[in-house]
Amino acid sequence: MDRTKGAGGTEYCLTHPECTRFWVNYDEAIKLIYRAFEEKPGLILASKTKSYKVRELIKAIYWRAEIKTVGLREGEKVHETIVNEYEAFRTNEFDDYYAIRPVYSFDDKILYDREHGKPMTKAATSNDFLSLMSFDELKEKLSEYQNRASE
Repeated sequence: MDRTKGAGGTEYCLTHPECTRFWVNYDEAIKLIYRAFEEKPGLILASKTKSYKVRELIKAIYWRAEIKTVGLREGEKVHETIVNEYEAFRTNEFDDYYAIRPVYSFDDKILYDREHGKPMTKAATSNDFLSLMSFDELKEKLSEYQNRASE
């Protein structure tokens, strides 16, 4: 997202109108890191977090913003993937994270928990309707961020 001066005021450049991203705050990231220290080697933990539309983020911050779509940059994705379709079948979903088991273990003595959590059957992407924040939720997250930054 870039900001330029347009004819009617500030114009924000957006690469794609449907662009979505995951929102991970500081506390969630630290909590996940500590949780990872408790797990077996090779297990990947990914935050189970909400996502947002970048267009709505701009509007939540600058409600009068003029948004100009400029096209995707080389290598840029419209949506993010936190668990891809190949990892999904060896992933268990928990309340606030995904646990992705390795394809194979380097140590046959390590047994990974397959009993807890909910088995996944599809990828976890930022454009999934169930993970998208509403505009009000996004504004609340921004408010929390601003309050924390002013402390």
